[in-house]
Amino acid sequence: MNEKASKFKSFISQIGIKQTEGLESGAIEEIVIQREQGVWNFHLSFDSVLPFESYLVLDTTIKDTMKNLQGVSQVQVHYQYQNQAIDAKNLEKYYTYFFEDASLVKRTVLVCEERNMKFGVNKIIAYVANEEEKECFYPLYDFILSFFKQAGI
Repeated sequence: MNEKASKFKSFISQIGIKQTEGLESGAIEEIVIQREQGVWNFHLSFDSVLPFESYLVLDTTIKDTMKNLQGVSQVQVHYQYQNQAIDAKNLEKYYTYFFEDASLVKRTVLVCEERNMKFGVNKIIAYVANEEEKECFYPLYDFILSFFKQAGI
């Protein structure tokens, strides 16, 4: 086990996370601290995209634990994956979570939630009824991509 992997294993143990699927390949690439602003940026790497449940436990535990420390106002976790392939089931779970967490204009979110979505390996297909719905969906494209990038996907 290399030093980065060893530090990751020690860190997740300290914050109370048990070894779960996908985390065994984890490593801390770097932690960037902006003390004056109270911002901590964790850069983590894994062999492949984490199962959604593992991602959620890891992400929320790191953020919740760190925000309880004095002088920490913001925590960001950045994910890198050697293999970015993601199966349809996990892709749908990530997508659903990001939309539940999003604070967009309700009408726009409703349009997207009502879409007939199809999830494949590394792709999402949104079926729209007409040009108006298509135009409504386009602004969300970058928004959706930003959420997946946040998770390293």
